Amino acid sequence: MHTDNVFTLGRGNASRPVLRSARRWLERGLGVGMLFLAAPLGWRLAGAEGAILLAGAAFLAAMSWVDLRRRVIPGYLLWPGAGLILLLRGMLLPHTLPTALLGGLAGWTFFWLLARLSDGQLGGGDVKLAGFIGILTGLVWVLPALLLGMAAGGVMAFGLVASGRKGIHEGIPYGPAMSLGACAALLLIVAA
Repeated sequence: MHTDNVFTLGRGNASRPVLRSARRWLERGLGVGMLFLAAPLGWRLAGAEGAILLAGAAFLAAMSWVDLRRRVIPGYLLWPGAGLILLLRGMLLPHTLPTALLGGLAGWTFFWLLARLSDGQLGGGDVKLAGFIGILTGLVWVLPALLLGMAAGGVMAFGLVASGRKGIHEGIPYGPAMSLGACAALLLIVAA
């Protein structure tokens, strides 16, 4: 049994998981806390669409923070975030739900193809994050958001290699760059 992320009670083989690590609860709390701060601000600035977009941006920020620290896109933030965005779209702006679902499918498919061609440089978390970004931005904005994220990732990688912090063949956490591109697209959506 892999126990580096659980506390156990008992002895030997009788041990059983009791509580997930404090780190995961802290990360979940970060996502929820940012959501409760962002959604009302978004509503005040740009109505229902703004609230949905800022709630999504809060989840993107929390997932980026985790990716920077642990090099993983956490499913325990991604899946509830996607569900919440779809729920909010369905309740507040039901006419945007089909384009959000198609955007999620388009983002996931695009990055799944890139992951297949990248020889292991893109992980499954990046593919799922692209789907989340598609749900958040919708079909019209998913490709610009992902392309902006790819450009941000290229700039980030160049800076890390040029500064000597990373080697040319070392991987970087890609979630923050994807999230930055998505947030840039969200600003364009609100401005449009």
